[in-house]
Amino acid sequence: MSSDNAKPVPDVGDPYMGPFWEAARHHELVAQACVSCNSLRFPALPICPKCLETDSKWIPVSGEGTVWSFAIYHRAFHPGFTNDVPYVVAIVENTEGLHFPGNIVGDRSGLNVGAKVHVVFEEISAGVTLPRWVLTPSKG
Repeated sequence: MSSDNAKPVPDVGDPYMGPFWEAARHHELVAQACVSCNSLRFPALPICPKCLETDSKWIPVSGEGTVWSFAIYHRAFHPGFTNDVPYVVAIVENTEGLHFPGNIVGDRSGLNVGAKVHVVFEEISAGVTLPRWVLTPSKG
């Protein structure tokens, strides 16, 4: 980081989560899948919690889901977020049942637990792209 006001960024070279961040750079949402039992997991783990195998692969998953939980921050707990308040941090449950943390961006007037969302990607630097979530307009 170049200044105290820069936002923290993920370690895109992390041995476990690196493939997730690489996929995000290509605007693809992925999760780990156990090679042995095919169970999905996110965040990445070195071992499958269902069968205890260590072999895994990264596969594309749905970028659609629902807001499982959220908080609206009216105070910046890091100087890099001062200009963003109020901002929303949410846990989104995608259609496969995985829980992804991220910001809800755009119009938030219909924000509630259970609201339908879809993923969008924001390039915040040359090497870092973050998944964000946007409320999906209701049909009707």
